[in-house]
Amino acid sequence: MATATQFDAELGSFGVQIEDDAVARKREAALDILRQVVLGNPVGQPALWQSPAPKGYVGGYSRGNWQMTSGDAADGIVALRSPASVLAEGEEVEVSLEETTWITNNAPYVARLEYEGWSSQAPDGWIRAAVERSRARYE
Repeated sequence: MATATQFDAELGSFGVQIEDDAVARKREAALDILRQVVLGNPVGQPALWQSPAPKGYVGGYSRGNWQMTSGDAADGIVALRSPASVLAEGEEVEVSLEETTWITNNAPYVARLEYEGWSSQAPDGWIRAAVERSRARYE
């Protein structure tokens, strides 16, 4: 039979394992959502537009502006990055139970893409659908 000290140590170890598992699950869910929003982010195709593309237009600006952070939401926009770079940076984010994990895109037209049907590739948006798919997967 275990002593009170042994039981206390076992209980403490069990508590640490539960917290580690919860952090791993939170991280997995956040990275799942990040992957879905980055890869589902429509990329401008000027051939589909009613108006000509602005001079110097480069597709993928909003796709490259996804940022995953812990504690505080990212502010500002970032230089054009590949989806692989965005996802690799997300992998580096430290996730904890105490802090909120944010997935942010500060490109000025992301809300229009998501809510106003600005993209024929994703007329009903893609962010809310990604969150719902992930929620269903991890519930």
